[in-house]
Amino acid sequence: MCFSANASFAAGIAISAVGVITLKKVQAPSQIVFASIPLIFGIQQLSEGVLWLSIPDPSLAGAQQVATYTFLFFARVVWPLWVPLAIFLLENEGKRRKMEKVLLILGVGVAAYFTLTLLLEPTEAVISEHHIFYKQDYPASYRASAFYLPV
Repeated sequence: MCFSANASFAAGIAISAVGVITLKKVQAPSQIVFASIPLIFGIQQLSEGVLWLSIPDPSLAGAQQVATYTFLFFARVVWPLWVPLAIFLLENEGKRRKMEKVLLILGVGVAAYFTLTLLLEPTEAVISEHHIFYKQDYPASYRASAFYLPV
């Protein structure tokens, strides 16, 4: 999202603060997952700030690896699950709730696929043209199995 360490840290702090305020406004347990979205996104942005500082500094390779996997875990695993779950928990109307359940199941599939790639494939973050580019292979065998639906 951001184009520098300062921007990532500023966004992360501001968005996290909004998340804390949002969580304080929760009136029902079903709202907690939805209300925590800004806080989680703020944490994701803070991890990207660490990447901006650690990528150019070889002595911070350990921090870079942790921040890379943290950012990608949120981007590729948490969000496909969290957003449909948050909406599903808020929805009371039967027909819409069934549709939200379908989207949640699809989110589980997407999250499982990306979890597999994060665990099994090499992953690297590099700075390229004022943004962070995440290099990762997505083998065809994973893609085929991720979208296989028994008939």
